[in-house]
Amino acid sequence: MTPEQERQRERQIAAIRARREFVQKHSSPSAEQPWFSYCPGGDFLFFSTEEEAKEHAEGEIPDYCQDTWDEEVEGVLVGKVSFVATKTNVKELPPGSEFDYICDYKLLPPAKEGY
Repeated sequence: MTPEQERQRERQIAAIRARREFVQKHSSPSAEQPWFSYCPGGDFLFFSTEEEAKEHAEGEIPDYCQDTWDEEVEGVLVGKVSFVATKTNVKELPPGSEFDYICDYKLLPPAKEGY
């Protein structure tokens, strides 16, 4: 591998790591990150402000409109999470049970720390 190929490989690896860290940071709704952007075939990513979510979604649109227009572009959206299905009434079960616990779920506002 030439030195230039090695540098290119390192840049690609760095870009992959940066993308992974970005997705991990923005992967869960919370009281601090209630805004989301969504792209078909992609993930819901969560942001602190509407502007951040909008900026991210707008950055994804060109990917759908390269050689031809992909109809999925109309599925790019931005919104705000109001409620999240949240575990409630969690009851631990005895060791050896089929499950570790039983619980109910209720729609609640996003938690401070995410869900």
